[in-house]
Amino acid sequence: MDQARLLESAKQYGSYLVINSTLEDARTCFAGLFALRTAMTLISRIAALALLAVIVFATLSPIQMRPHLGDPDFERALAYVLFGVAMGLGFPNRLAGTVTIVVVVATVLELMQLLEPGRHARLSDGSLKALAGILGIVVVHLSLLVASRYWPRKLTLPAG
Repeated sequence: MDQARLLESAKQYGSYLVINSTLEDARTCFAGLFALRTAMTLISRIAALALLAVIVFATLSPIQMRPHLGDPDFERALAYVLFGVAMGLGFPNRLAGTVTIVVVVATVLELMQLLEPGRHARLSDGSLKALAGILGIVVVHLSLLVASRYWPRKLTLPAG
């Protein structure tokens, strides 16, 4: 990989590199940062799937099997904020897609409660869930914007 392609790849993946020796050092450092970012994204995606499984269970299981932490609105909001955060970290460049997924999940799960005896679907519950998920995503994206502003991506490649 030549210096121009390495620079383009670093810009694409938002790497923070400071290299003052050889091009081989730049390749090694870039590969390490890319692997770390990829691992963090993968962990966030797995966390989002795990949270989705917990949310599906809590939403569709009989009321007596549902975990209780306190106020039901607080439980709903907390679950969807965490789901939104995990989705935002797992898919940092797909804001519209993550918002759409969270809103669709909240809506579909709320409507599926109509099929479950003893459960109810309420517009207020579905709205709370969707807005809490969106809040989680927005917090992540704003945090990433602030972090990129105050922790700029810097790339210094060796001359020659």
